[in-house]
Amino acid sequence: MIEAARNGEEAVILSLLEWKEHAPRADCGDGRALVVAAANGHEAVVRLLLECREHAPRADCQDGGALIFAAQSGREAVVRMLLEFKEHAPRADCRDGQALIEAAGIGCKTVVRLLLEWQEHAPRADCRGGDALVLAAEGDHESVVLLLLQHWQLPTFSMQAVTGLAFGLWPLRWCRLRKQSMAMQHSEAARRRGGVGCRWAIF
Repeated sequence: MIEAARNGEEAVILSLLEWKEHAPRADCGDGRALVVAAANGHEAVVRLLLECREHAPRADCQDGGALIFAAQSGREAVVRMLLEFKEHAPRADCRDGQALIEAAGIGCKTVVRLLLEWQEHAPRADCRGGDALVLAAEGDHESVVLLLLQHWQLPTFSMQAVTGLAFGLWPLRWCRLRKQSMAMQHSEAARRRGGVGCRWAIF
């Protein structure tokens, strides 16, 4: 059943769950089928498992595993479905913001925004020492870096606030410098080939 969930085979899963003898439980493996379906963006399978009449997996099984893997794959619709589920919905900040960190790492701005602006238990933009910001910067995801900085929760205006802002802004600067460097390298390569390339990248 887990492999069927991974492949989004809704009819196969339904057939297995309704088997007259020794049918697998929908929550077998601590909700493993739900987690792999969420990771691969199979909305229909996720809904089928969550709404199963008997032994349905919890939406927050594996300490929010389905939410985290859906975020890691940029599956916005599945992330929303899990957060909105009527029973045992995972917290948006489960595992100290792991879903946010995963979404930021792949540059999925829509999922990052959804998590940051969730009405309950939204993760902090600076969770886990700012891991989301660092990963977004390393991946050159400038729009995600800017979004995280907009939601950065600084304390009162003090030396701590100034220090926090300084450390928050360096990834954005790093993104821009790296892109500028790549543009200049491209320009130089084009010049050597006798082509025409732009000299500067403006951000």
